[in-house]
Amino acid sequence: MYEGKIINYHRKMAGLSQDELGKGICSTTHVSKIERGVTEYASEITTLLAERLHINLETEVQNVVIVEKKLDQFFNMIISQNFQGAFTLHQELKNNKYISIFGFDIQYKLLTLLLLTKQNNDPGITEQHIKRLPEKHRELPGFEYNLYKHAIGTYYLSLDKHTLAMQTLDKIKLDSYSNPLIYYDLASAYYYNNMPVLSYHYAEKALHLYKQTNNLLGIIDTKSLMIIQTETDHHEFDGISEEYKNLIRICDLCHNPEKKGKILHNFAYENFKRERYHEANHLYKASMDLSEKNKHYLFSLEGFIWSSFEGSMKSKKKIVEYIDEGIKVAENINANVYIILFTLYKYEILENTEAYMEFLQNEAIPYFKANEYTALVKQFEMELLRHYIQTNDKEKVMIYGNHLVNHNKEWSYSFSRIRGQNTVRMLSLKPYVIL
Repeated sequence: MYEGKIINYHRKMAGLSQDELGKGICSTTHVSKIERGVTEYASEITTLLAERLHINLETEVQNVVIVEKKLDQFFNMIISQNFQGAFTLHQELKNNKYISIFGFDIQYKLLTLLLLTKQNNDPGITEQHIKRLPEKHRELPGFEYNLYKHAIGTYYLSLDKHTLAMQTLDKIKLDSYSNPLIYYDLASAYYYNNMPVLSYHYAEKALHLYKQTNNLLGIIDTKSLMIIQTETDHHEFDGISEEYKNLIRICDLCHNPEKKGKILHNFAYENFKRERYHEANHLYKASMDLSEKNKHYLFSLEGFIWSSFEGSMKSKKKIVEYIDEGIKVAENINANVYIILFTLYKYEILENTEAYMEFLQNEAIPYFKANEYTALVKQFEMELLRHYIQTNDKEKVMIYGNHLVNHNKEWSYSFSRIRGQNTVRMLSLKPYVIL
């Protein structure tokens, strides 16, 4: 299987032509066919060719098999969230000659991209890796095609481009690419796109596979996603609370503060949406204390700000200080969407309605549209319309209201209910949780 490519590689390294290599052993045509793998050949011939090239063919084949196994390990480490081990293998394989010789380079690049997206790497670095991938991805072999869609889909998830993520992951052929990570990512994408039945369906598949391998980290993520989608009334919230506390205990057993921070954040949101602001505030703060100054920190800071405000737990001056911190963190990590959001929050807390509406119309909504933050566009366009209704700006109500109704059937129902409606402030980025 590999002998021909090995001979081809070493012949070229030795500076020999096919005629020179085959002289006295076999014809030039036969050497060509052996190298291309298009003919059967006697082992005696390949042994003689290898001796002329001063290589041990059996050892060379074993080296190729080892590389194949390490690529499989690379993939499995990403699935099991052993990112440190995956990174070590990535570095080990980086300069391995067999990667390019035997056409493993595409698979290696795709696994690297998947690793980067799962580690929430700098989007700029991730984009550079995407540019190195082949443009004609539809022509990739089955596994590489599915891996390509998986890596690009999770890249869109990392950018909160949920619709694109779902559309990309939906193209994966699950009959030939079945693993708990893809099921979990599909469940996440469907959740972000308000499709709870499909989300729960794929989460159950992921959980089943993670349990088969006793993968606690995968179990934590998947159980958390499933709990989020469990609708309960007030009397059943104690059961939800206990499930979150169990996940927190598992995180402690795994010595994984990052996972614990995510669970604390999601538990905080469960309290927030039930207007249990003091409990939510405490949990958001605990999540922040376990997070690096990254996007997840901004998620929890956002919840901390609004639970502080809704629960009247901090002065406006103190809340504005937290908002300024959020803007600074967002600038440091180039999270432009959060620079926009926290700026809006600042105007809102300071009750500067004129500046808020001007920034919303001229800066925020155009940015959300350009970057395909569909949920934010919907949320803030409705807020803009609500403002026009409340200020009795009939001209803008007609223009803007007609625009919204014509571009989305859902607006018709929403528009009929919006007059005079006071909505409780919810957090910005659907689903308000960290997956």
